[in-house]
Amino acid sequence: HLNGTACQIGDANQLLVHAVADRTTTLQYVPRLREFLVWLAEREAAIGQLDWTDLDAALADFLAAACYHERRHVSYGRTLMAAVGHVFPALCAESSLPLARRAMLSWSRLGQDRQGTGFSPETWGAIILTMLRASQVEAAVLVALCVDTYLRGADWAKLRWGDVSISRSAGVTHVALALGIRERGETAKTGHSQGVVISRPWVASLLLWWGRRLRLQARDRLFSMTRAQFLTAWTSTLAD
Repeated sequence: HLNGTACQIGDANQLLVHAVADRTTTLQYVPRLREFLVWLAEREAAIGQLDWTDLDAALADFLAAACYHERRHVSYGRTLMAAVGHVFPALCAESSLPLARRAMLSWSRLGQDRQGTGFSPETWGAIILTMLRASQVEAAVLVALCVDTYLRGADWAKLRWGDVSISRSAGVTHVALALGIRERGETAKTGHSQGVVISRPWVASLLLWWGRRLRLQARDRLFSMTRAQFLTAWTSTLAD
């Protein structure tokens, strides 16, 4: 129960609870916050009762311990700060938690984000070709589509054939994808009713070939493989 989202009625405000995607809350925010609260309980056992006025200093100390002693990545601290702000919205203001925010700023300067580096079109082509040679056609179509449109796993896993829009102008075929379909209770990273246009004509042609090859209907999922299966195909292809 997210007590920090309780309003005057004394119960959780559902709009505040679901301001963040449920998977993010349950799989990222809650575990991080639980680790901090366990550490906080151990700290209380050592130095005595803590109250809300001690939260800022305690959070700053926890961030320092995570950085220097546990050698955590800077993303760990960012997730924790986001979790605190989500569960306790009153602490979202810039004036709140000044010590913890300053500690997080320092950690951000020290830490290097492990962002994936870009790869060349030749590498992209080699990955797709290797998948095709291994008869992993679906994975190859996915790689082509995801690189062109910057789709996340949460996006492509929900796509249906009916989400693909086709238009033609001046003899050119344009293909777009609808994301975060509100009527299905879905959301993309940027909200409901989003979309993206495929930039490269050959990727658009490949996707249309894929849908027609399978004779998909509007409600059929565009891809049958799971995210775990795709990761396995991706990993094995990189090894090859």
